[in-house]
Amino acid sequence: MSLDGLPPDDELLTKEYEEYGFVDPLSHEGRAFLPVIDDYLALVEGLEAGEIEPDSLAPAVLALVAPHLSEGRPLEAAETGSTLLDPAVLDPWTVSAGEWEALGIPAPRHDDDLAGAARALRLEHAAEIVRAIEETEVDQARLDAQRARLMAELVQIHERSGDLQRRLEAPALAASEIAAALRVSQRTARARVEEARALADPAVAPVLAAMRAGRLTRQRAAAVLDAAIPVPSARLEDFAAAATAIAAPEDPDRRPTLPALGQRLKRLAEDYCEEPLAARRAKAVTDRRVQVTPVGDGMCYLTALLP
Repeated sequence: MSLDGLPPDDELLTKEYEEYGFVDPLSHEGRAFLPVIDDYLALVEGLEAGEIEPDSLAPAVLALVAPHLSEGRPLEAAETGSTLLDPAVLDPWTVSAGEWEALGIPAPRHDDDLAGAARALRLEHAAEIVRAIEETEVDQARLDAQRARLMAELVQIHERSGDLQRRLEAPALAASEIAAALRVSQRTARARVEEARALADPAVAPVLAAMRAGRLTRQRAAAVLDAAIPVPSARLEDFAAAATAIAAPEDPDRRPTLPALGQRLKRLAEDYCEEPLAARRAKAVTDRRVQVTPVGDGMCYLTALLP
């Protein structure tokens, strides 16, 4: 096998192999894959001598040891000799990692090249994971919207009952059924039911629509509902539309963080309130209270509404 284009051996030994894109054959790395190079050269010689049928080799291997045969064309003069030591073949974008792996030969490139390629692969893999996480957020928002709709529908079924007591206790009955089905506490189920009923309110339809579209997560929807508490019912629909536009903008890059969203929604709610914050606070203080709710087995919930 000729090594056309290489300097004489004595000159090669006086220079660093890296200048030519080679691995020093006397290095630990070079000695590790020299036997594999011998197998490579044996494949080339076997093909040239007709001792090995091209069809017996895997396509990736044939493309590496005899590209002219894999492409169905004559051998060009520039391709004679060991293509393994041809810098063009060693270009990382010419020979894929899969082709090297198919032949069992570590790609003899610079350490910097290998490290750069590894970094690029890690970054690309990380980017794919981030995109997958974003997709799961979209899917989760849609599932949360569907669950809220179903819970609200369950409450409505009890509200349409002919039994007056059942109608009055519709939210509690729905919460009990959900708690039993999902194996969660009665308190947790009741909170989910109340959240679902709030989302099902036609006045906040833009919020639920954004969740169904996958643009608004449950946490952001909850922030909108919390900010809407002081807004009068007559202006709730307009507030919900404006708040949803802030919480789930068309451009995802303009989406605020949850803390920033809460602050912006509070300021927005003030524009829709009929009473100033100081007056509402003074009125709210008069509603302060402490409640005790028995839960059985000698236990209870102690709930306090305080400034």
